[in-house]
Amino acid sequence: MQEVLDFFSINLADVKNMVNLFRYTFTIFAVGLLIEYFNPAERDQPSENIRFNIVYAINFIVVNTILLSFMLKFKAPVVDFFGGSYFTLSFDTSISSQVLHVLSFLFIFDFFYYWLHRWQHKFKLLWAQHQFHHSEKSLNVTTGNRHHWLEETIRVFVILIPMSILFDFKAQAVGAIWSAFMLWGYFIHLNIKLDLAWLTPIFCGPQLHRIHHSNLKPHLDKNFAAFFPIYDIIFRTYFRPAKDEYPTTGLYGGFDMNSLKQANLYPFVYWYKRIKKLFIRS
Repeated sequence: MQEVLDFFSINLADVKNMVNLFRYTFTIFAVGLLIEYFNPAERDQPSENIRFNIVYAINFIVVNTILLSFMLKFKAPVVDFFGGSYFTLSFDTSISSQVLHVLSFLFIFDFFYYWLHRWQHKFKLLWAQHQFHHSEKSLNVTTGNRHHWLEETIRVFVILIPMSILFDFKAQAVGAIWSAFMLWGYFIHLNIKLDLAWLTPIFCGPQLHRIHHSNLKPHLDKNFAAFFPIYDIIFRTYFRPAKDEYPTTGLYGGFDMNSLKQANLYPFVYWYKRIKKLFIRS
């Protein structure tokens, strides 16, 4: 019985992790907003949009911490069920090897991420969960946390667990890599004019990712990768922005979803209506 209670509970380490995430997130917000002030891609963004994202970030971190503490407990049993990881990527302790370790993880991660992200745009049931992120009219550093809290849960089962079945990565590297992923998520949403020039097809930056959030038709369903545009290039979803191309962002209908009720409940309302419709038809 105690094992069951432990499985569904959060512990002191989870609470400390939540507190650390608050510190980390709001430090990044402060630094990011300061950087954006000096060279914005879009000027005079409504302050109420940024305030909503900051409030929602609290909601996101609290719910995510509780949910992930439970969901991550499935990882080890599932990997064990498949007989452990199939491939071990070995790296020595030198700095160059550790950098290669991180890059190899991110490269593999981005392959899974690319396809999940693309499916979220293709299938309406997944889009219902993902569109809150794309309803952002004022793309900026605070958009990095503007995801429905189910996003991380889906990534556990579609990205983390399949990767863990295939590849054995050392725990300390995974922790560092996950931090890098979070930081990169804030970076690519920055509201700044930053042209990566010849690096644009190699690393995803704020301008390239802004195209993904664009509400202009030529940019629809482009630039899905988080780190390496090579996946977009290979699978023909790549759009390289012109030197000074910084389009407007948001959903085509202008629906911003800037309320905690919509942000938290919209996917469930949509799924309920779809299920109800199926039963009425039958």
